[in-house]
Amino acid sequence: MVNNFLRASISVFLYLWRIIIPKEGLGMLFYPVAGGLTSWQIQMGYVAVGLLVCLTLSSIAILGNKKSSRLSSSSIFGAVWISYLALLFPCLQLIQHGDPVWLADRYGFLPWALLGPPLVCIFSRKLLQWSPPLLLAICPLNLLLLGLQSSRLCEHWRNGVQLWSFAVAASAQEPFPAFHHQLGVSLLASGRTDEAAVALQSAWHGRSDALTAKALGRLEAEKGHVKKGLQWLRTALDRPGLSTSQAAATYHDMAVLESRLKRPKLQKILDLYNQSLQLHPDRPLTQEHFGLALAVAGRHDEALVYLQKAERVRSSAELQNGLGAIYSARNQVRKASRHFREALKLRPNWKEAMENLAALSDRKDRKGPVVTEHM
Repeated sequence: MVNNFLRASISVFLYLWRIIIPKEGLGMLFYPVAGGLTSWQIQMGYVAVGLLVCLTLSSIAILGNKKSSRLSSSSIFGAVWISYLALLFPCLQLIQHGDPVWLADRYGFLPWALLGPPLVCIFSRKLLQWSPPLLLAICPLNLLLLGLQSSRLCEHWRNGVQLWSFAVAASAQEPFPAFHHQLGVSLLASGRTDEAAVALQSAWHGRSDALTAKALGRLEAEKGHVKKGLQWLRTALDRPGLSTSQAAATYHDMAVLESRLKRPKLQKILDLYNQSLQLHPDRPLTQEHFGLALAVAGRHDEALVYLQKAERVRSSAELQNGLGAIYSARNQVRKASRHFREALKLRPNWKEAMENLAALSDRKDRKGPVVTEHM
């Protein structure tokens, strides 16, 4: 908590520093440390706290002085400082103020957004003397210009790849594995698997944690390397650091990869989905997949329970097709037809759903409904 408070205090002044020097060319003085702050950073943090307290108390005293009615330089400074702090405070993340705010701040455009309102405060007394029509003309224009400037600067940081690429480059002197991990995850989400592999391997060599192993598992799955993906996911489960929901997602991903093997073991797939649901019983995606796997195993009553639970939250072509297959096996033709048609609405011209629907009209030639496992 102390380190978080010191970081937040320093960031108050770093935001001002970023107004003067563009962030793209800024060599930051504070680099993240995995174990916390260095002794020098702690000292600078306490200096920032002292300056913050002195400037704030002085501004309050100046603005609270009833004798000072004229628009003096001290009252201008007090109004600007208090306005700046009031607008900046929600962005400081005092309780969980992580290191990335120094080198890869999603809100790096905020100094410019914060610069406008304090400047308006300088002329607050004068503005009150102006006519309402003039105020109505000036205020929207000020907000429009401020919004355009903020949006323009924000565009550079809105993309996760750009954000974490800058963070990795800025911390090159003292590599921070968490930045490489976040960059790898962002690249993976963007479909750039080769670059994601480089970033995630760098993160793994710097800090072999469960989350990076999980991300590497998903990377191998995207590449089609099922066995390597399973190995990484097992490694993730063997290491501490996964939350309950993350562990549930890992078991789910393992079940999906097991189903992609050349000779999948259905019981093992069912066990993995069951382990996922034991950790996170209300996970709709796993309920759907578990229900479909149970249907493939011929356990229609259990499958129906899980598919109906999932249907309350989500719907997919595979889920609707699975429900149709179960009702078809029970000779409930109307219900089966409705679900097969719903599957075709969600995925037009899907061969399996079309075949299942056609089979309902010709029971003699029916080979049986098809249930598809999917990721």
